[in-house]
Amino acid sequence: MKTVVVLGGGISGLAAAWRLSHRAKGLNVVLVEGSGRVGGWMQSVRTDEGAVLELGPRSLRTAGPAGRNTLSLVSEVGLGGEVLAVPTSHKGVSRRLIFTSAHGLVELPSSLSWLFRTRLPFSGPLLPTVLAEIFRPRRKGTEDESVYDFISRRLGSEIADYVIDPMCRGIFAGSARTLSMRSAFPAVHQYEASHGTVVGGALMTKPDPLPDSAPELVKQAVREKWAIYTLRSGLQSLPLALLSTLEERGVKVHLGTPCTAINFRDQSAQVQLGYSVCVQTSSIYTGGVWRLSAGH
Repeated sequence: MKTVVVLGGGISGLAAAWRLSHRAKGLNVVLVEGSGRVGGWMQSVRTDEGAVLELGPRSLRTAGPAGRNTLSLVSEVGLGGEVLAVPTSHKGVSRRLIFTSAHGLVELPSSLSWLFRTRLPFSGPLLPTVLAEIFRPRRKGTEDESVYDFISRRLGSEIADYVIDPMCRGIFAGSARTLSMRSAFPAVHQYEASHGTVVGGALMTKPDPLPDSAPELVKQAVREKWAIYTLRSGLQSLPLALLSTLEERGVKVHLGTPCTAINFRDQSAQVQLGYSVCVQTSSIYTGGVWRLSAGH
């Protein structure tokens, strides 16, 4: 029997193990996590008064294929009834603030009026920036660049500093200066590659139609125009539900078991855990998933 080892029990690793255990027949799936818990950045705590606090991300987005896939996963693990949704019309979505060292607390663009008015923290109206981007030549070459460098090149440093970098810190808990544009925002990266412009590409690209087979929760999100959502007991409910489902399916989950080495020899690999060498592998997959030959 083939064995697949997934390294990392964050939400990506859990989702990968879930898909493998769901779709692949006759496959032995093993999940290895170095810490004593699953969920990675997702961690929720409840106070004595009953309030739920998030130590990591506090909401999930519904937009795009990734948003729909996540919402489908929430539905499939039985958490549809736990969803607390926020529609696009809610002020908590449309009005966003950041703190700047130069101007203190300022509001981010939320309507078309920002195109024509000068409002802090920006030094002028945004319309000239948007129009200039459409005519800016595309970058030559295929080498990747950081999110910050890409946005600065296309839309200027103010957009990169005040809009995109705070967004990256909220979504990825990382800096726009170190995140890969191609990996973090593949659709936006493709706008320039395909259309030569980010603004024009966004205007010309139509969203993928919702398939009839989509879960009812996804259809409800589209129908009611959800922008973001969370879970009643905290977002950590999702990794915990995934863990429970994986164990029910016979997936072997090893917590507190760091991977200490991966040794490559003659087109094979040896994965070493904290206590022993695990198994040999003849092929490797990206995303932290290793397909391994049978072993202990």
